Amino acid sequence: MTKRYLDEIEENKTAVVLKEIIRDHPAEDRMRQALLDGQLSYEQLINLAASAMEIVLSAQAAINRNSENYEQALQQAFQSFKTKRAKNAAAAMLKKSLTQTEKRFVLECWQDWQSGKLQYESKAAFARDMLEKCENLTNQNVIEGWCRMWEKNHASS
Repeated sequence: MTKRYLDEIEENKTAVVLKEIIRDHPAEDRMRQALLDGQLSYEQLINLAASAMEIVLSAQAAINRNSENYEQALQQAFQSFKTKRAKNAAAAMLKKSLTQTEKRFVLECWQDWQSGKLQYESKAAFARDMLEKCENLTNQNVIEGWCRMWEKNHASS
């Protein structure tokens, strides 16, 4: 086989994997339309291509180790990729959940501050204290923004 022929096979394998990733994605139609409309960002496209290459390289490594056929190795690599992606998504959801739990705590403290049960000199002082009490919150400006939002909601009710 010629090198050109082998390169074409590699390109086709990568295209198949990219197609599989998009097909498997929950927002398949939106992604396809975004790609067609040029709304898929360069960074998203690069991440998608990197994911595809990770799968192809994993499949190739499996073939080299075990002499498996390409389709079986690709399927296993793709399944491994989906599992890894699901674990990452679950970790992100857990982190968001912890942040939401702490946001509820901050709201309760803010309500106590507004009712006079707690004393703070300013929103900034309140936010700094909440950062010390909450391990998953890291940005004082975010807490101050929540305070402004709660003030507006409190004023309109």
